[in-house]
Amino acid sequence: MPTQFGRSKEQDFHFIMDRIWSKLKGWKEKSLSFEGRGVLIRAVVQAIPTYIMSYFLLPKGLCEKIEKAVCSFWWGSTYSKRKIHWINKDKLLRSKHEGGMGFKILRDFNIAMLAKQAWRFHI
Repeated sequence: MPTQFGRSKEQDFHFIMDRIWSKLKGWKEKSLSFEGRGVLIRAVVQAIPTYIMSYFLLPKGLCEKIEKAVCSFWWGSTYSKRKIHWINKDKLLRSKHEGGMGFKILRDFNIAMLAKQAWRFHI
């Protein structure tokens, strides 16, 4: 968790993106099914920033970068070759009940985690 902040919040929280890329990079070489990728995204990638999100409001740009990395990993894109994204990102980020894949919209999740902390202070 960062103890000092500079002018650029994006750089202060860049370590989150580094950790996510390291997890995804380690699994990109392996051939995972779509269900395996979905489980990895929901269980590992979206759990990495959860603790930090409960105390800090992450920049919108960082949340969008993480969501972009999740979508690229889902479709199997790598640095050398890009694959076609057959479904819009907004449809992937919907809940399963609404017909999506159940991936979190990180900005909304971040605000919900901060509201939970505010509620705890209120009580």
